Amino acid sequence: MAFGFLKELFSPEAGFRAIEASYEKHYALAANQNIEPVSWGLYGALGVRYKIRRQFVSEPVHMIEIVPFLMMGQQERVRALADYIMLIEIPHKIDIERVKLQINDAFRNRSGELATDAYDLLVQSVPYSRGMPIRWLAWLDEQNVEQLNEDFERTENEERN
Repeated sequence: MAFGFLKELFSPEAGFRAIEASYEKHYALAANQNIEPVSWGLYGALGVRYKIRRQFVSEPVHMIEIVPFLMMGQQERVRALADYIMLIEIPHKIDIERVKLQINDAFRNRSGELATDAYDLLVQSVPYSRGMPIRWLAWLDEQNVEQLNEDFERTENEERN
């Protein structure tokens, strides 16, 4: 009986519920503080998982790590973040190809101010992000990598002129 309890405690479903609850808590806190709630919800939910794993992550890494989830629609972003976190924590129980597809689709199908701002943050961070321990960067397909590099070069050229 105790084994069943432990198995459930460390299951992907328990992880998903904890991440969703953390997102909702941080979202509500941000809304009460007049802070952009989606970003804060994702940032907080990921940050709690870092703390649980006793992993220090710098703020720039933390911010860039939530970028693809900011580019997703409201219905999918929290579950996709939960999939991503669970893939890091218990990789043998999560479909990596599904997570890669979610992230690449977010890059291709971004729309809205929040998605644009998140993508712009990433474009500005390209030189720094290459050395950062952000797993999803290695999962971008060739089309998205090319687009990101083109946008970075264009932005860099605009700043020089």
